[in-house]
Amino acid sequence: MEICDDKLLIFQLLLLVSVTACETSEILTFTAHEGGNVGIQCPYEAKYEEDKKYLCRRDCPIVIKEKLVESESAAKDKRFSLTDNKTAHIFTVTITDLRTEDRGQYWCGVKTGLFKLDYYREIYLEIKHETTTASFHTSSPVAEDTESDRTATSSSSSSSSSSVLMLFSTTANAVSPKPQPGAISSVAQSV
Repeated sequence: MEICDDKLLIFQLLLLVSVTACETSEILTFTAHEGGNVGIQCPYEAKYEEDKKYLCRRDCPIVIKEKLVESESAAKDKRFSLTDNKTAHIFTVTITDLRTEDRGQYWCGVKTGLFKLDYYREIYLEIKHETTTASFHTSSPVAEDTESDRTATSSSSSSSSSSVLMLFSTTANAVSPKPQPGAISSVAQSV
């Protein structure tokens, strides 16, 4: 074996070591709503405080990485941003305007050096679709039996009409209907 062959073998071994990843076994799962925002918190050990942090997708711990955002660099997609809290040893990747295609596997990564192992933590992001729910409650006036009951029935009827409520549970993306001016004045009169 010649000296060139030895150097090539050593280089190949160093390359193999440099692309091997150090992963944690715990998968962190985050759930967010389509159209909303999520803050993916990536804890790391204190010894990685000064190293570059990044978020990548799918098969990140291999040689070619699809880095979505990296510390000290602009993100490819403006919906992604990274902040590093070096005191708490957590970097947070915020994704805004979430889409269905954002669902899936991510990796929080720490670049530890040229010939050192990168540190990874697996992340799974679940995206839920927003739904609008409407709930309606109605009441009917009490039946009138006698003249003496009419006054009570009348005030009960006023109370009934003020307690007819339309409750809407809406999302940030949905628009609530405006109440009718007559409904507001009848509620205001009964109070």
